[in-house]
Amino acid sequence: MKKQTIITLSLVALLSCNTAQKSKQTIESSPADTVALVGADKDEHGCKGSAGFTWSQLKQDCVRLFEAGERFNPINVKEGEAVQSAFVLWNDNRSKAELFLPENENSLILDKTSDTTYEYENYKLDAVKKIVSKDNVHLYRAEK
Repeated sequence: MKKQTIITLSLVALLSCNTAQKSKQTIESSPADTVALVGADKDEHGCKGSAGFTWSQLKQDCVRLFEAGERFNPINVKEGEAVQSAFVLWNDNRSKAELFLPENENSLILDKTSDTTYEYENYKLDAVKKIVSKDNVHLYRAEK
């Protein structure tokens, strides 16, 4: 009986040592510096996306589009589809407009081409009608 108790205790001791070694290996193989921290999502310009900030080429600063820009909603939205708005920012003298489109990673800088129109390549912004077009197709409209 004594032998059996000693053998059992020895086995338990060996197994517990092995479990402790595995736990140590698991901790060592997943260092804390690889875990993404909430709020640590600064882009290359230092803008925190999780706080709603986006880099503006025109302002040369991090801005919250929903505060600093004018919202343009899509003209054609299918039922049940999420609404993804575009935003427009103007420079101080309104000679340029910066267009943020949900389908583009980078913003577009539109130059003023008339009293009411801004253009860049095939994009056009009518500042009076509050419409953004691409290839003469109306895509977004601001709420009046």
